[in-house]
Amino acid sequence: MIEGVKVMMGGKEWIVPALNFKQVRSIQGTLAQQQADPTFDTFGLTVEVVQLALSRNYPEITKDEVEELVDLRNAKELFRVVMGQSGMIEAAPGE
Repeated sequence: MIEGVKVMMGGKEWIVPALNFKQVRSIQGTLAQQQADPTFDTFGLTVEVVQLALSRNYPEITKDEVEELVDLRNAKELFRVVMGQSGMIEAAPGE
């Protein structure tokens, strides 16, 4: 397992690691579009970012499965966890 932040989703504990360089490069354009367009579909971006991060520890996890685990209660926090772990936003140590 790659080190990360433990989160509860779907009644199970998951370890969410940082994105690697290859993963960040794959979403750079989407992240830039999201920052430039206030009407951007942030739900789709959240699912993509969470799935990419989780796939480092759970290679079999699909976007469909992540869509079932992410809900309106945890979406913002999960996005913040991944981006914080990846050094793309400010995060407290261990977040």
